Amino acid sequence: MQKRKKGSLYTTLLNMTLVPIVVLGIVLTILSYHTCSAALNRQVESELKNLSYVVLNTMESMYPGDYKTTGDTEKVIYKGEHVLNGDYDYFDHIKEDTGIDVSLFYEDTRVLTTVEDEDGVRCVSTVCNPLTVKEVLNGQSAKFYTDIDINGKQYQAFYMPVYNSNEVCVGMLALAKPAKMVNAARWQTILPMILISLSCILIVAMICTSYADKIVHVIHLLQDSMGRVARGDLTEKTDFSVLNRNDEIGDMGRSVTQMQDALHELVEQDSLTHMYNRRKAEQKLQKIQEKALEKEESFTLVIGDIDNFKHINDTYGHGCGDRVLVKTAELLLDYMQTKGIAARWGGEEFLLVFRHYSYTTCRDFVQEIRQKIEDLEVEYEGEKVSVTMTFGMAEGIGSTDLNQLFILADDRLYQGKANGRNQVIG
Repeated sequence: MQKRKKGSLYTTLLNMTLVPIVVLGIVLTILSYHTCSAALNRQVESELKNLSYVVLNTMESMYPGDYKTTGDTEKVIYKGEHVLNGDYDYFDHIKEDTGIDVSLFYEDTRVLTTVEDEDGVRCVSTVCNPLTVKEVLNGQSAKFYTDIDINGKQYQAFYMPVYNSNEVCVGMLALAKPAKMVNAARWQTILPMILISLSCILIVAMICTSYADKIVHVIHLLQDSMGRVARGDLTEKTDFSVLNRNDEIGDMGRSVTQMQDALHELVEQDSLTHMYNRRKAEQKLQKIQEKALEKEESFTLVIGDIDNFKHINDTYGHGCGDRVLVKTAELLLDYMQTKGIAARWGGEEFLLVFRHYSYTTCRDFVQEIRQKIEDLEVEYEGEKVSVTMTFGMAEGIGSTDLNQLFILADDRLYQGKANGRNQVIG
């Protein structure tokens, strides 16, 4: 019998397993970094975009009317009959709560802003950079920038054109999140993934040296699972034969599952209410529409908005506002679990989608929800806070344009608001 060369199998095994796994870990780390960065950029863009709508709607509510200016040398900017110059309370409140800087431009010049120079002086009367003016103001198109310099500091910013009632673009609204805040969130998400990847590499290397003939298949399963995560596939879980092991390889599989769950929650779930976020709700609604078209059925879309939510925040504090959102979400999720989907649409707005029910039945459901909300009392620091909601409904079939459906539901929601709130319109 030929004597086996000492160390040859061990060396071959290391070359065939350890080296590729190390390389795979590096590649996965790089891919995960870029995947998470892209997801975080989308999250920041969605956050700033939604907040932009809230700011514009709130300003329209506070100061109805068009933007206009008087004066030649020292211009006075009006919103309706209200003078905007120097009125920083609302923008300062946003920055205090979120850390996001807000600027309102009339044409290309800042009228109101929370951005300050190194001496703490607000950068009012400063001009927006020419590229943004060209793309947003002149191009009349909202734009998200992942890296933009504002007064010597780096931001991720969302610029939205501002229109008067005659649909003439008169300026821009800019919401900017400091790059250091985004980078901190990015590393907070990515660093555990890097550590998990490194741990997985070390564990697999140790097992390969002792149980080479038994673990090759398991390594392939792990590679497939981690590869799916790197490609953004968070639906298919790690193979049960890996998760069922009571050793380090099983730990690796469970770590990958935890990583999947963490990423899944990051990109699909609202962190406060644990409901579907807007992105996931849009995906779910798209599938509901496709099934409705296939089966020639209808579905009902409902947008609900908590009444006087700003008053709740102003009166009891944002902690109370968060608790109201959580309790409202719990009620909606409990009610909708067998009837359709419920999601946080943004701010204090919620989306409900009913399947397999007539429009009349859905209206009855929503009236029942409205009554349950009205009966709800949220306790916060010894206070009992009453809550009501206004709902706008719209019926759709498979061929219905979803944008038009949202516009209809939203119009009905605001009709309910205008008619006194705490009602269902549809």
